[in-house]
Amino acid sequence: MLLSLLALSGCDNSAAEALLTCAGGNMEACYKEGVSASNAARPRYDEARRAFSSACMNIHHAQSCMELGRLVRDAKGGPRDLHRASELFEIACKGDLPVACVEQGLLLYKDKDGLKAQPERAAVLFSGACEKVDAASTPEDGAHPLASACDALGTAYREGIGVEPPKSDPEKAAQLYLRACDAKFAQGCVNGGNLAAESKKKEDVANAAELYERACKLDARQGCFELATLHEQKAWPGADDQQAAVYFQKTCSIDPTRGCYEAGLLMETERVQAREGEIEYLYNLACEHGNSAACAKRNLQ
Repeated sequence: MLLSLLALSGCDNSAAEALLTCAGGNMEACYKEGVSASNAARPRYDEARRAFSSACMNIHHAQSCMELGRLVRDAKGGPRDLHRASELFEIACKGDLPVACVEQGLLLYKDKDGLKAQPERAAVLFSGACEKVDAASTPEDGAHPLASACDALGTAYREGIGVEPPKSDPEKAAQLYLRACDAKFAQGCVNGGNLAAESKKKEDVANAAELYERACKLDARQGCFELATLHEQKAWPGADDQQAAVYFQKTCSIDPTRGCYEAGLLMETERVQAREGEIEYLYNLACEHGNSAACAKRNLQ
């Protein structure tokens, strides 16, 4: 409104425009400048730190405090300082930003670089955030923003750290991992699968395979290798060599450090058919990414 009036009157509006910038004291502009600097093709994390800091320190803008905390935690744009990151996450958490509460919990769950663990506090933070998670409110195009809290709380129950009573509770952990998985958090599916696979019972291993497959469909970087391994080991009645090769190759195409060698080995041992040159290609790819066994295979050819 101010700019419109000045423009109509023909007055110099540069001073009014300045008030809409971060330098002019507009804290929302500081946040936007921080996001822009962080997400640039060549991120300018030092600029992002300054912009987020202005909004966080002046008005405790929760989102700015959290973003600054992440930069400080990850040593982007400056030194790593977990104590400072924890302070920033706490400000954002108290500013009614549940995602920041999860970030704080992840920092406090175990000792990290001089930051003393507060597992009980972490579990409380995870629990509060996880309560807000349900499959119905999960976005169609991604995981629920708080699903990682259920996954982290599941780990706390699995390990018996920070929870009451302070002992492992696999059943509660499984429920929480499944809740995270249902909210499309791939790591929750993997952790649930790992927990189920530990029992070695055929029905539990079949459940693990289902969870790994869900993870693989959500994010091909997770779950595919574990599922391929279950197939390769014939860990349950539904296991199949051809499926093992499929999932090893799916892993290989995303992360060549995993899966390429295993897929090649299945083909070399004639457990599955290979196209001409496919085995050599897989071994070469695995070798180029540091798999010494694949390099040894390649040198023998």
